[in-house]
Amino acid sequence: MSVLVDLIMLLLELSFLKVTKEDIEGNLRELKRHSWFQDYLSDESKRQQIIYDAKVRRVIGRLSKKKLRNVSYQAYCQKKIDRVLR
Repeated sequence: MSVLVDLIMLLLELSFLKVTKEDIEGNLRELKRHSWFQDYLSDESKRQQIIYDAKVRRVIGRLSKKKLRNVSYQAYCQKKIDRVLR
């Protein structure tokens, strides 16, 4: 019985970890306000990755939209996105 409960809890946790299209779009809207992200979008190869690469989009979707206005969190996001774009 406890195994069944553990499986159900695992499935619930995995459903919360999934990144939705809305998460990605909302974070992209917020990121477009920043000059460092505009620089990524002006570079055609990075732009293509941001638009089409599932791994890059997943990283963008997992960012905290509430924290994106925080300067120190922006630096963290920039490093994280830069790492995945390489």
